Amino acid sequence: MSVELVDRGSFLHIRFFGTMESKDFREIFQAFEKYEQDTSQVPNRITTFGEIDDFVIQFSGMLPMAQDRSQRLFNPPLKSAVVASRPIEKAAASMVQSMNMNETIQIRVFPSFAEAEAWVRE
Repeated sequence: MSVELVDRGSFLHIRFFGTMESKDFREIFQAFEKYEQDTSQVPNRITTFGEIDDFVIQFSGMLPMAQDRSQRLFNPPLKSAVVASRPIEKAAASMVQSMNMNETIQIRVFPSFAEAEAWVRE
């Protein structure tokens, strides 16, 4: 697995590293579902791609996960910040944004972790 999820108290930090693949998203979505069932208040998220060196994502593998995720409603809306500065990170962030079909998940891309953290803490 090329992803880890760390509970930072006021937000979840999702860190991708190495080669990012569709299976990594399946695993992290499964972790989200378990975490969200076990928690009364779902924390906002910050995703970092700073340690990825490649990504191999198949749209056909991602679409069913995005469709399933679109059914989960969050109140208040969930903030999901993505930190991206390098071209490969921006490409991954763009893919994440374009796959979001859930009106109650707000995704924004930031060039730094500090800016992302400030937004999710608002």
